[in-house]
Amino acid sequence: MLPPDAAALEPTPLVPDTIADAVPSPATPAWPQPERGPASSGAAAAIVIAAVGVLLLQGLYFHADLLDQRPALRGAYRALCDVLPCRRPAYRDLAAIAVDQLVVRTQAPGTLRLDAMLTNRGREAQPLPNVRLQFENLQGAVVAERRFAPGEYLDQPAASTLAVGQSLHLVLELVDPGPEAVSYTLAPVD
Repeated sequence: MLPPDAAALEPTPLVPDTIADAVPSPATPAWPQPERGPASSGAAAAIVIAAVGVLLLQGLYFHADLLDQRPALRGAYRALCDVLPCRRPAYRDLAAIAVDQLVVRTQAPGTLRLDAMLTNRGREAQPLPNVRLQFENLQGAVVAERRFAPGEYLDQPAASTLAVGQSLHLVLELVDPGPEAVSYTLAPVD
């Protein structure tokens, strides 16, 4: 028999009495809570506002050629470019350039002469456009097509811009595209 103190030295069983005793409870870590004061919230808001402002200015700068064509924004871009060093794109509205008095005549055997008037009906002066001449057959299929730069279609040296309401005489001497070409069109293009 063991002495009464010996029972206290006996090992405890390794098998838990219940499953709840077998799974240790997870300890919740004590994370330090950051101190939030009014200064840190204001600084974060200022950083976000500044970042949004920078993104907005980048969008305005990199898309200036598209946005400057809008009448509502054109005055703002003009004022901004007076203050900041920026290059405003030239006003461009090809739909406002009208082709009037378009006539094609036979000049000599195998050659044609095209005469037309380009008129700027836009709200501002704009650079002279390239023009595209197309000859089509009876079915509407293109028989011949060519683009001309301003230096190729002017009958005399002129300025590089077309003022509001200004008309410009356009002259082209061409090779006859043949008897299939029964209609023609001339249009300003980029």
